[in-house]
Amino acid sequence: MQVVRGVSATPFSLTGSLPLVRDLQRQGCDVQITGFGDMQYYHAPNEQARLEDFRQGFAILRELLVRL
Repeated sequence: MQVVRGVSATPFSLTGSLPLVRDLQRQGCDVQITGFGDMQYYHAPNEQARLEDFRQGFAILRELLVRL
């Protein structure tokens, strides 16, 4: 994230209550969900995502894969 967005990542947990995530965790899976965008629009009446957020998200994932 530092390379693409110029800021360090700040890990936090938000999706642990999703039924599928909870089921996988109970089975011993280490579930990692990654999302990019503006938190204020998640599940809001005007839920939206900017194309720039998708572009940066793909760039971040590409950067991660290159480093593996």
